[in-house]
Amino acid sequence: MAEHIDSIDDLKRALSIEDLRNMSSEKVLELVKLIQNGQVGEIVLPTLFAAAPDTMAKVSQAMADSFQQALSSNKYSSDRLYDSFDKTKSILTQVIDDPNSSEESRRDALDRLERLDDKLMEHDVNNKRFNLQSLQVSKETILIGSVLVASAVVTTVGPEAKKLLAQNAPKVLSSTAKMLLPGKK
Repeated sequence: MAEHIDSIDDLKRALSIEDLRNMSSEKVLELVKLIQNGQVGEIVLPTLFAAAPDTMAKVSQAMADSFQQALSSNKYSSDRLYDSFDKTKSILTQVIDDPNSSEESRRDALDRLERLDDKLMEHDVNNKRFNLQSLQVSKETILIGSVLVASAVVTTVGPEAKKLLAQNAPKVLSSTAKMLLPGKK
């Protein structure tokens, strides 16, 4: 693992930037990856949140975009797999129903159909697991959005409310980033 970031200055150096408030999209994604990889210390996150709420809003949006891309990719992949299974099943059924097929060919086709059904069931279980995990991530992403809206309101309130928000919001951001991006968990 690369160096651990324990201060805002360390974070700026790691991202090669001078100002956290005016980060490019590329730098925001780098920040999300740093958070996800556990490189950004828990001490830095509240300071980052308080110092650059717009940047944290971009981090939240990047996570939401990643979430949507993962769901779209999963749907596309599953649809293609189901189409392939349907075509294979149709061919194997033709072999089984063909009166000119040998007994060995029919048994082989039946065995293949059984394995195909097993693979289809395995995919279905894995897909449901992915969807459940996606729902959990979606809830946390919505929570982050709520925290960001709350932060806008809190800035007009007293310093105690700001302190409470700064202490709790980064934990939500960190755990969501870790779930959304590939890498260490």
